[in-house]
Amino acid sequence: MDKEKLILELEQKFDETKKDLGFKATFKELDSIFFITDFILEVGFVSDRFSRQLSHRIGNTYVSWLGTMQDIVSPNPHNPVLLAEVKNCDDQDRKDAHDLIKVIMKSLRQNALIGVTKNKKEEKEFIDDSVNNWNKVMKPKITKLYRKFVKNWS
Repeated sequence: MDKEKLILELEQKFDETKKDLGFKATFKELDSIFFITDFILEVGFVSDRFSRQLSHRIGNTYVSWLGTMQDIVSPNPHNPVLLAEVKNCDDQDRKDAHDLIKVIMKSLRQNALIGVTKNKKEEKEFIDDSVNNWNKVMKPKITKLYRKFVKNWS
């Protein structure tokens, strides 16, 4: 399938899914945070169960941040690159990383539970919460931590 047709199919499935579940998040919001279009182009198809495909992508994005947060909380003493990055992290940075781990893990476990229960109300909440979590909690704290990492390498 060519790129334009796949993107059109994605937009149609998104609209159907939004109507079915009743979440508030827009395609633009979700795509800007979780790169939904890029993901669909990479895998080459839009699932008939698009809500689960979308939730899976949200979860994968969260997992991508989990390792760094774990490293801040409990750095591997045998990893000099990591030690160089976290050397200037203070107690507040470690608390922020721990708070992010809690947000990420709650979301991941909630998503797994939804996969088992198929509860549409919980899936709606998961999708909307993912945008709120990113904008209000994750993005500000991750930005602060990564600015510190960049400064360490300057």
